[in-house]
Amino acid sequence: MALGQASWIIGTLAAVLVLGIAFATVVYVVHYRRSLRKFHQMDKPQATFRVDESSFTISSDIGPTTLQWSAVKELWQFPSVWLLLYSKAQFSTLPLACLSPETQAYIVQRVRESGGKVDG
Repeated sequence: MALGQASWIIGTLAAVLVLGIAFATVVYVVHYRRSLRKFHQMDKPQATFRVDESSFTISSDIGPTTLQWSAVKELWQFPSVWLLLYSKAQFSTLPLACLSPETQAYIVQRVRESGGKVDG
């Protein structure tokens, strides 16, 4: 009797795990495709990143967005890009090849001073 219940529990846990992985994959693919669609809609697939003491602005031919530094909850640092995370589902990607070391240090400073977490 106990063996039958154990296999039922294991089967349920395996199903939940598979469904969780499938859901995460679908969310990733949907987000990725939306991002690529926006990118391909741009006449000039290039953005400008401007910083000042209280905010930063990202501009492209789609339009500008200005955010306060306090909107950045986390900064994830990778070797070639940084991610500015505003929530679990919203972020901006900054390619490091376009940022001077001084600008990189300033971004880290502003994120930390505004209460954001810096990983990396």
